[in-house]
Amino acid sequence: MQIKKVNPEAGFKEISTMLGVKWKTVTAEEKKPYEGIYHAEKEAYLQVIAKEKHETESMRLLEDEQKQRTAMELLEQYMQFKQEAEKDGKKNK
Repeated sequence: MQIKKVNPEAGFKEISTMLGVKWKTVTAEEKKPYEGIYHAEKEAYLQVIAKEKHETESMRLLEDEQKQRTAMELLEQYMQFKQEAEKDGKKNK
């Protein structure tokens, strides 16, 4: 926020550039806490993404299973109807 106070008229791009320049001057030791936070947040993000991907895949498999079950039920209904129609046809002859 210090950069924004010194440069109140600067836009996002200008502030980002200034922060990038300032970051390059920070020592590795000074960067460690920030990099630790970055790696922890990145790991948490990757876990969330993996969970969402797993849930999406699970939902797709469930939907496929439901579609297959519905198709099988329709096929069974058709076969039953066909058998009944054939029985009725033999009775009427």
